[in-house]
Amino acid sequence: YNQAVALFRKYKPIDLNRAVDILDKIVGTKFPKLPEVDALTNAPIKAFALAARANAIAHKPIFWQSYLYLDGEPSKEETVVLQRKKDSQAAVKQWLTDVEVHIQRLENVLQTKTAKDWDDSTRQQLKWAFQNALGNVHLNIAVNFYVPPHVNADTDKENRKEHLKLAYDRFRECEALVPPGVETLTNLETVLLQLGRTSEAREYADRAIKLNPDYEYAYYRLAQCWEKEGNASEVLNTLRAFAQHKTPGIPSFKALYEKHAIELARH
Repeated sequence: YNQAVALFRKYKPIDLNRAVDILDKIVGTKFPKLPEVDALTNAPIKAFALAARANAIAHKPIFWQSYLYLDGEPSKEETVVLQRKKDSQAAVKQWLTDVEVHIQRLENVLQTKTAKDWDDSTRQQLKWAFQNALGNVHLNIAVNFYVPPHVNADTDKENRKEHLKLAYDRFRECEALVPPGVETLTNLETVLLQLGRTSEAREYADRAIKLNPDYEYAYYRLAQCWEKEGNASEVLNTLRAFAQHKTPGIPSFKALYEKHAIELARH
């Protein structure tokens, strides 16, 4: 299970697929077949593996072109991307449905007598796991599929907004279920940034940084918040603050450093 989670967190299609293969072995079945409720209640690790598999599916929209096209290479050609989006809408929606199917099975598990005998921490952690998966699939569809170039600008923008709102609700539920870690805090920061609620996003960034001063995504999103507000001095302060801890690894975060290299060199 830990190996699968470690592979999953590399956020690459090949590693995501390897993680799913490991989780399938733990669960004992390959999707679309799901294990029986009794099998999951009698072995909580299987239930957690199923939730992790839902989360893996939830991240497929990030790599939708790689998964849905044989060459595996995302195109940047606008006409190609537009045609691919037209052809891929049903597949992307199916990923959402697949996550929901997993979650329905896990919700059924929590209703059983056996699962009611689990300790409160186990039950809360499982609820967190599948709410997190649902939040991720809505967020990843919003920020990776319903973005320019648009197939239909009005419809795509409305779909994007709706997915972001649903993601926010799910991540807020995660926040209420267990003491939030950097993952939940940064997910909320990301959703709020995408919704244009930058001051609220910055509050979550500050909480994540206090919890883990080395957590790169929190600084990255915080810098984006300040940039969106047009506050260049705070962007620079954020970049300098993170540079005191480590070198950026996220490509788009590195690009921010390159963009502001001259200003950073002046002080």
